[in-house]
Amino acid sequence: MKEKDLTSETYLDPNFDYKKLTKLELKKILFENNVNVRSNALKQELLDNYKTNIYDKIDEIKLNKKREIEKMNNIYQSGSSIVEIDLNDNRERVKRNSASGRPVKKNEEVITPSKKKPISLNEKLAHIKNKPKDEKEEETSFVEEDKQNRKNIFSNVYEKKPEAKEDKPQAKEVKSEIRPDIKEKPTQFKPEVKEKYTQFKEIKPDMKDFKPQVKPEVKEKFPHAKEIKEETNISHKNFMSSTKDQNIEPEEKIQIPKMRKNTEIPNKELLKSFIEEDMKKNSSRRLSTSNECFNSSFSAYDGTAFQSKISTAPKSKKGKYFFLFILFFLIVGVFLAIKQFPYNNGKCFFCVNVPFHGKIIGNNLICDKGYIFKKSIFGNYCMKDNSKIKKIEEIVSKLEFKHGDYKYGRCLTPYLNIKDLTKNEELLNELKDHPKIIIQDNKICTKTYKISLRTFSHFYFKKIFFISMPILFLICLVKYIKYKLKLKREIEIESKKISKDVLNVLLRQLIISTNNSRFPEYVYIDQLKDVFGENRQIWNAVVNKVTNNSNVSTLQIENKEAWQWIGPIMRRKESIENIVI
Repeated sequence: MKEKDLTSETYLDPNFDYKKLTKLELKKILFENNVNVRSNALKQELLDNYKTNIYDKIDEIKLNKKREIEKMNNIYQSGSSIVEIDLNDNRERVKRNSASGRPVKKNEEVITPSKKKPISLNEKLAHIKNKPKDEKEEETSFVEEDKQNRKNIFSNVYEKKPEAKEDKPQAKEVKSEIRPDIKEKPTQFKPEVKEKYTQFKEIKPDMKDFKPQVKPEVKEKFPHAKEIKEETNISHKNFMSSTKDQNIEPEEKIQIPKMRKNTEIPNKELLKSFIEEDMKKNSSRRLSTSNECFNSSFSAYDGTAFQSKISTAPKSKKGKYFFLFILFFLIVGVFLAIKQFPYNNGKCFFCVNVPFHGKIIGNNLICDKGYIFKKSIFGNYCMKDNSKIKKIEEIVSKLEFKHGDYKYGRCLTPYLNIKDLTKNEELLNELKDHPKIIIQDNKICTKTYKISLRTFSHFYFKKIFFISMPILFLICLVKYIKYKLKLKREIEIESKKISKDVLNVLLRQLIISTNNSRFPEYVYIDQLKDVFGENRQIWNAVVNKVTNNSNVSTLQIENKEAWQWIGPIMRRKESIENIVI
């Protein structure tokens, strides 16, 4: 059966009976309206989807369709590419030559490619030469005409300024080898531009007659400059003439060799004398470098610099350093002289005052009791003797650390012998009067104590060690017991498993021996040990279990122990595994 050609207008009609549609038609309509349905869906399922998604939403679908049509009918898509030709249009048509593309005049005939005959290049050249200028200008090609139009349009923008010099030779016209018929027309200036050009030419002087005006003051200052300039110009001309004779190409750069130092320079002494005269006249001028002098005075001179005898360092800096040098030596001399002055005894004029806590005995300085003599760069003086106080403090600190060691158990007594500390009676007398010290029978100690870092660390490390050792021992003991119990459990399990395998071997040996007399009824214990290959502890446990079993008897055959099954014969392996060992 052929499918019906259903449009949106037909199935969007509310009176349309959609139940009469086939499965293919329903799927097609649902697919058009973007409703996804299973490929193997039943007709009832398709009808339900149609009712919910299309029949119940007819008005909404119609509105969406209208909107889509309105979007498609926009100003860009409504236009047609077909041009309507009006046959009644009587406007004048512009005829163009199909060969060149330019518009054709009334009297001329339209040249088509079929009418035009091929012309050779030589004929074309002869035709152009024989024709007058007016005809040549009229029969230019469309490309040349376009160039001329462009020139006229942009004449005010790209117009080149006329050159001032008339002596320059004009560039030769290069003819094109491909298109010899095309020739660039000479540029025709407008009348306004011509007037400006003539005015400019009248005003501008000739460069040949131009001479730079030099002031008379400059000539007086530089009397020898003209001679040097003329010599340099002559040398430059000779060099340029030699380069022309050697046919040097214009594109290559001419590298003039630079003059090195200590080379012979023409008129060197003349130039040197001139510079010295100029420096004498202008004393305020500073000669910084020789290159600056040449650039300022003689731009055309190509010589090298010479060492100037005139010092470039300023005089003010030299004077400053010299003054500081003298001042330093004066201060040092005065200081040394003062140190040599005698002490004031009331008789001399230039004397040094006696320092505090000092006396002059026989032109020598002697300090009072409890003071010592000291020397320094600023003079001699008397300083209080603090050596005894420092010695006493050292002894007291030593006794305090000794007492601290006794408190923390590092020594047996806090006392020290007095003779071991010092033999000075003055120090002993001061130690007896010290408030922190106790003296008993030539032995000395302190009331207070100090703890050194060594004592502190030793004491607490010892304490931690004795506390932690029993704890560590208990932990290790518990770990060892756990390990032994675990090992015993593993040996027990493994021995039970191997003993059952041994019993199974003995039973099978008995069954085989009944069927075949070549095999004995017993098995040697060493053979079984080599077969199972377990360690000594497990095998000892297996031997104990098998020997204690009532179904096995131990035999002595050829001085070797052997096992033999004497119990009931069981055919199944499960029965042997169920034996309690």
